[in-house]
Amino acid sequence: MATKKLCLTDWDGTLRRGYTAVDWLSYLTTTGLVCAQHLEDFHVALEQYDRGQLPYEELVRTGAQLYGNAIRGLHAGDLEAYTPEFLSSFEEALFPFSAAILDAFADEGIEVAVITGAPEEPLRAYLSRYPRCHLFAVQVEQNENGVYTGDVKQNYGLEQKKREAVISLLSQPSEVIIALGNSESDWPLFEPATLRLFVSNGKEVARHPNLRILRTDDGASKVLRTLEHFGGVRWR
Repeated sequence: MATKKLCLTDWDGTLRRGYTAVDWLSYLTTTGLVCAQHLEDFHVALEQYDRGQLPYEELVRTGAQLYGNAIRGLHAGDLEAYTPEFLSSFEEALFPFSAAILDAFADEGIEVAVITGAPEEPLRAYLSRYPRCHLFAVQVEQNENGVYTGDVKQNYGLEQKKREAVISLLSQPSEVIIALGNSESDWPLFEPATLRLFVSNGKEVARHPNLRILRTDDGASKVLRTLEHFGGVRWR
């Protein structure tokens, strides 16, 4: 069996500004599908985290459950119907280099695994353009009729769940040539990678000698050169 090449990446804060769940819920409140109180609850959790009152892993757990609460009782088809309209603003929040490297990986046959605590629905819709992409995200349980129960089925924002996703991906012959992340919880992605890229907003800087720093405002050409020089990727 041929060895496949992999890129492992986080999403929020790594390839896209802000929190996908917040933007998605904000949009859904404008459609009337989601009550604004659910969005407010999410902002309260983020404020607690910013003030140091909520540890990061607890924020990840809380955020996933708040998302589940927000879409409880909705049909999966309802969310799917609104996803295309949301994607236009969703893409505007991508960092300057994000779409370019995803396109380049696709052209080179490098499989991308997005391992994140962001909600599955908008991400799956966006990443559907990349047939070699794997998605591990927050999933909310559905009943037999496709209605969300509100219970969190999977939460790949948690460090242990990220590790489980990586183990699953590496169960087949694979070479992780690149990993991207923006927090210590992304270390399971970095561990097996040849090139480890820490995406920094200028405030958060990884304190590890084996991580190279990308800035969120770095242009696509600079990042592609970094991948070629240090990751051994040869673009066509």
